Amino acid sequence: MVSLIYSEYFMSDRLKPSVYVRLTRREDFAILAPLYVRSFAEPPWGEENDEAEVLIDFERYIKSRLTVFSSAVTDQTVVGAAVAFPIWEMPSVSRLLSEREREDLYMAELFVAPTHRQRRAGYLLTLVRMVAGQEMGFRRFTVRTSIHQPAIIRLYTHHFGATIAAHDEVISPKLIDGHRVMAPDTRVILVGDIPK
Repeated sequence: MVSLIYSEYFMSDRLKPSVYVRLTRREDFAILAPLYVRSFAEPPWGEENDEAEVLIDFERYIKSRLTVFSSAVTDQTVVGAAVAFPIWEMPSVSRLLSEREREDLYMAELFVAPTHRQRRAGYLLTLVRMVAGQEMGFRRFTVRTSIHQPAIIRLYTHHFGATIAAHDEVISPKLIDGHRVMAPDTRVILVGDIPK
């Protein structure tokens, strides 16, 4: 488990109500699992996730000593979450990277309620993953996203100095207009140094 204590440093007074980031708790799953399913059903992902399978992943994340699983929380509720773990756990991404980058922290999941997007909740969740990763000994990070996710690309390039290391052309199942189709997508692999 990450030893980092998420303190007031990871609060944002620019959000009303204030948002802070802490380790995810099992009681958060009831809110986070449906939020995950809804978030990744949106374009460009169009994914059809089974909530029961998402809960299995969440349980694995919360038990892993090498995984950072944190939640963004307001006074009332959980509004998002983020996951990071060693890149070697994602061979489909690490195969695209240089030998040096195969030791990176992989910024796996980031999902935030629509009410808190573009309001620094995603930034705070990412910052916490960076700090926790550094505490775990990581010096670099990698993230994979769709070319159609300019907000995520900007988050990592503008705020965390990432650069594009590779592109990956994939065909993945998507739910489009109620129909399940195999659709092409370009994924962007971003890499960077974890800020000190």
